[in-house]
Amino acid sequence: MGNLSRQASSPAGQLADLRFTEAAISGEERYPDGAIFIGSDEPHFSNVLAEAVATSQPLVIVYPDGRELIGEPREGSLSFAEAPPTKQINPVRAQLLDILSDRAVSDAELANQLGGDISLVLYHLKQLRELGLVDLVETRQKRGATVHLYRASDQAAKR
Repeated sequence: MGNLSRQASSPAGQLADLRFTEAAISGEERYPDGAIFIGSDEPHFSNVLAEAVATSQPLVIVYPDGRELIGEPREGSLSFAEAPPTKQINPVRAQLLDILSDRAVSDAELANQLGGDISLVLYHLKQLRELGLVDLVETRQKRGATVHLYRASDQAAKR
């Protein structure tokens, strides 16, 4: 998957944020390279649409009911088509990305925050790291144990 960008501030914007994350995690080529994701009810919608047309940038419009329109540049305008339904992102991965977008956190603290199993957290961290959405930012010793701190990558931060 290529570059994507995201902006969220409304209910459909939050859904667009989730769809952006799903696309980044799944690695599917569902969306055009360089697509901007935006909720249809976001206050700056018309500005983003005008910018996408002016710069010939693909656009994914997400509606509050979950429908998506994908706009691809065509001769000075955007050609839109309704997208087929999407698969849902694994909720653990979505939670990890939300937590890691704020600060660097250890795997043990992540497991504690998610109320669970360190092996499950480690599995999902590995998947997110392989997709380039999470970075290992620090490794240190604490009471004889190695502590790894993770943070959402720049790529994930663009969502």
